[in-house]
Amino acid sequence: MGAGGEANHELGIAKRDIENVSSSRISSDPHNVQTQWSQRYMGERLLGMSLSLVFIVLAMVWFFDTPSLYRYSVSAGVLILFILALVMKVSRRKRLKRIRAQHLRELEEQSRN
Repeated sequence: MGAGGEANHELGIAKRDIENVSSSRISSDPHNVQTQWSQRYMGERLLGMSLSLVFIVLAMVWFFDTPSLYRYSVSAGVLILFILALVMKVSRRKRLKRIRAQHLRELEEQSRN
């Protein structure tokens, strides 16, 4: 890999480190911040590896001589998997919005009293 690719990796690492340092200064519990970062990092790594594995399997099914039933079954499975992931992400986002709205209502009630 050329110097440009390595420089981009280092730039990404530096940006991530700056982001982590700034978020850890705000929080009073560095252990909690590190735990959240580790969970997010592992989630990103697992997602990346899973997506690459799915892409490799899908490419193998379409590029090599496989029966049509297998080809379309694997393609449908990948499509269903992506739709399921999208639905889960949307439902998680809605749930977080609902929780944040509840917290906001509780804070407003506390500020009135």
